[in-house]
Order: sequence, then C-alpha cells, then structure tokens
Amino acid sequence: MRTIAVLVVALLPLGSWAAPVDTQALLDGLSLEHKIGQMHMIGYDGRALSEPMAGLIEEWGIGGFFLQFPENFEDPKDCARVVNLLQKAATESPAGIPLLFSMDEEGGVGVMIRYEQGAVCTPGNMALGASGREEDAYAAYNALGTDMRACGVTVNFAPAIDVLYNPNNPDYTVRAFSGDIFLNATMAAGAVRGLQDASVIAAAKHWPGLAHYGADTHYSSPHIAVPDSVLRQGDLAHFRAAIRAGTDMIMTHMVYIDEWDPNNVVTLSPVLLQKMLREDLGFDGVVVTDSMSMTSILNIAPIGEATVRAILAGCDIILQVSRSVDDIVTRMEAVRSAVERGRIPMARIDESVRRILCAKAKYGLYADPYADIENFESNFGQPAHVEANRRAARNGVVIVRDRGHLLPLPKAAGKRYLVVSPTPVIARAGKPPGWDAPLGATLGEFVAAVIPEAKIEEVNTLPTYEDQERILRAARGADIIIGYALLARFSPMQFDLISKLLSLGKPTVIIGLGDPSDMAFFPEVGTFVAANSPAPVSMEAAVHVVFGDAEPGGRLPMPIGALYPIGHALPQNGVQRSALARRGGLGESTKKE
Repeated sequence: MRTIAVLVVALLPLGSWAAPVDTQALLDGLSLEHKIGQMHMIGYDGRALSEPMAGLIEEWGIGGFFLQFPENFEDPKDCARVVNLLQKAATESPAGIPLLFSMDEEGGVGVMIRYEQGAVCTPGNMALGASGREEDAYAAYNALGTDMRACGVTVNFAPAIDVLYNPNNPDYTVRAFSGDIFLNATMAAGAVRGLQDASVIAAAKHWPGLAHYGADTHYSSPHIAVPDSVLRQGDLAHFRAAIRAGTDMIMTHMVYIDEWDPNNVVTLSPVLLQKMLREDLGFDGVVVTDSMSMTSILNIAPIGEATVRAILAGCDIILQVSRSVDDIVTRMEAVRSAVERGRIPMARIDESVRRILCAKAKYGLYADPYADIENFESNFGQPAHVEANRRAARNGVVIVRDRGHLLPLPKAAGKRYLVVSPTPVIARAGKPPGWDAPLGATLGEFVAAVIPEAKIEEVNTLPTYEDQERILRAARGADIIIGYALLARFSPMQFDLISKLLSLGKPTVIIGLGDPSDMAFFPEVGTFVAANSPAPVSMEAAVHVVFGDAEPGGRLPMPIGALYPIGHALPQNGVQRSALARRGGLGESTKKE
C-alpha cells in the first residue's frame, strides 16, 4: 500500500515541485482525531490566529479553512498573510499536515478576490457559456486560479457546472454556464484544466448538476421528480467531461432525486456517491459536501448525525462554511464516536484521509505550503490574463434582436443619451435580504467612457415606484436610451420599468446583464443585446459592441421562452451604418430583424 501511495503522487502531472510524498507513512502517523480533523473544513473566524481556531489545528489537525472577504482579509495580499500565518501554525502542530484553503471563486461578480483590488476580472459562467469556446473557460478559470494561488488559496469550489433547466431558480442564474448539458461539458473541461494548471484544485459542482427545480437549496431540499429517461438525457456528460479533464474534487448537492434515491439527498446518498459517481463514472478524487451548515441539510438531521451519514455515503470532506467551533467539534466528536462504536469502519476513514493527503501532495503543499508574498505583485493580476478575459467577454456577447437596426449606436455629438445603469452594489432579486453583490463598476461608467455627456441614472435590480418616476422623467428628455435587465424575472417592478421605457417609442437598447431569458418578460423590446453577465469586463464588452467598437462572438446559452432557442444570435452589423446613423437622427424604422 505504501508503494502505491508514493507512485500515485509521483505520477501526478502538476510540475516538478510536486515531489513524491509517502502519504501512507503520513496516514499511519495520524491519530484518529487528526484523521477526522483532516476530513473537516470550517469557515475561518477573523483575520488573526484566534485561540478557538488554533485549538482546531492543535487538537484535531483540522484539514482546512474556508475564506471569505472581507471577514478574513482586507485585500488580496492580506489574504496571503493570513494563509501563511495559519500554515505555519498547522505545520508546527502535532499533526504537522498543511492546510487546504478554499473559496467560492465562481468568476464574474461571484468572487472573494475582488476586481477593484487588482484581481483579473472574468466574465462569469453564463457569458462563458454564450462564448461556447473551451479556451475562454480555460482563460477565465486559469486567471482565477493564478490569483488564488498567489494568495495561498488552493481549493476553488468551482466550476458550477449545473445545467440550468429551470431558469426560475433564484440561486443559479448566471452562475450556470447554460441550459445545455453538452455545452456545459465543453465549458467544464476548460474550467477544470484552467484551475488545475494554475495549481488550484477544481471542485466541479453540484453533483449531479441537473437543475430541474426552482427552489434555492441553501434553504430547502427540493425533490426532483422527473423520469429517469429525462435525468439521463446527455448521460451526465458535464460531469463526465470534468472527470476526463482531471478534476480532483467534486462537490455534492442537497437535493433529492426521486428516481435514483427518493430517501436521501445527494450528500447522504450511497447510491448517488458510491454507485453512480465512484463506480459508474469512475471518479476516485475527493468528494466534498456542500456546506453542512445550510438550512437545507440542518432540516434533515442533527449536525452530528448528518455528518456521520455523509461520510458513510461516501463524502471525504465535510464542509461547514459557518464559523461555529462548537458545531465543527460536535461533528468531529460524532464521527469519533461512530468509529469507536463500529458504525463507521476505520477503513472508511483511512480511504478518505488518504485521498486528502494525496491531493495535498499533488498540489505541492508538503514542499511549500506558503504564499509567495515577496513576489506577490508579479504573480497577481497578470496583464496577459486581463486581455484574455476581455476577449472571452466579447465572445460572450450576443446580439439577440435589432428590429430597428439601431446598432451600432451613433457617437455623434448632440445626441442626448440616457443610461439606466445598475447601482454599484445590487440586490440579488429572488434571494433573501443580505445577498447583495458588489459589481466593481457600473454600466453607466462604460457608456460615459464613450459618450461623456450621457446622463446616467442608477437604479437597483428591485426598483421602487419613486425610481420608476425618476427614470421616466429623465427618459422623456432623452433621444436614445440604454437600459439594462438583470434578474428581471424575479423583479416585476424592473420589467415593468423596462416596458414603460419601451412604450415611450424612443430608440432603446436593453443590455441583458444576467440570464438572457429575462427578455421573455418584455418581449416587445426592439433591440436586445445579451452580455450574459454583470461583471465589469462583460459590461465593457457589451458597450463596445453596442457602439460598433467590437464584434460579438456569442450565441444564446439559454432559451428565451418560445422566442429564441439556445444557440440563436444575429450577425454583427457593426460594419454597416445603423439606421440611426444613416438617417442622421431618430425615428422608427420599418425594417424587421
């Protein structure tokens, strides 16, 4: 067994720094408590080495920490400092095993390492799905991974490769690549390779990734009650692609799939984990739970029992995003009791810990667990990654409709532009309060860079009646209107505002910053351009397309009701003069798309 462990590590192709490590000897040297600790990961509390967190390292040999901004660091370089502080404590502890540091770095605006603090801005998954190019997914996730590794973070709980079959799900929207399993498979492969080539573990999620439901699984565990024949359409191609690309981790889900296991959510299901994922798909990497502190799993079983059941089902790492030391200790004590009573075989514990130790060896943590602070600036926010992601963002823009042949919009002086822009921090419509998302930049800023005299009116994704009145007053004095749609299906006041703007009869371009299927809620729109992401790099790309300074390269990643299927796009007409430019002014065009 010892030779096998060494050879596995030695043959993993991540570079010469991943020197062979005798993981079996490491495993043999761990106490039961330290083995159990390696199987747990907790949200870190604070920005210093606190006594409770130090206790988890010393007494339990905790396997890793989940980091968030701004709770755990004030900027990316500070993240590297925190990582190094904790790695020193771990390597000098009785267990002596370096830590895994993890984040949810899904790209776009779903990041902890912020664009406005120098990180590379990536388009986000749905814009990448609109591109459809594996190399763009690679570029985005390689940039994310490079910035993460510069900060000392070695696990990305991404990519989210769930197929968005139900656009009414408030949690996914632009977190998904698309509603097509084969397109997701292409993007999954590029994303996994991009991360892991940057020496960051990819955790493809959320197994099995079939989003046929509209519920938010942070709060409930819906039953997917579709037939087996529907579930198996595409033969789980997205996860097969991630596995073929070499993903070293897969995250489980908190849903019931009635045709496969009606009695257990995926995280607690031996059928979904041991039979389907391990045996049928051949995955032998690390299986990590989604956060076991989510309401959805807390409603199913007490935390200790849920943890034991997850390990028995086949999970290797128990993730608890909450920072409760008492809760994580309760979990670990429950596992220790289950092992001592024979409920969990020791072999089952060793199986998981061996995988975890091998992963740490593969990613060079025994050789050097520290972030390179001395060379931080040269490793972080690399210009080549910035340009690659600008290109990917342009490739993710789709001209969906241009009935009046408004595009490209004129830049001539004298046109009174109104830009209805999202606020710098948006409410995630459809989610409870507290899920606000900072954008890093706004649509208005990018239009103003082209049309400095444009009037900018900011409005959140959940506008009020007062907001509507303010925007409509400004619109009446405008010649050309540029508006946005983002999470409109979850915001009746937003799509009502869009419809009222359209009813003014002025030349109007709506830029979709989210799931393009929002357009189905204002189907009368004449010109609709889908950026497919609210990330600054995607807003910038859409503005360049609208004014004819860039060509879009995307196709719809989601159907727009019965109007347009996945794959639809108009050709770029920016090489021609638009109807507005030809007429030298305004007015209605009788031309149809």
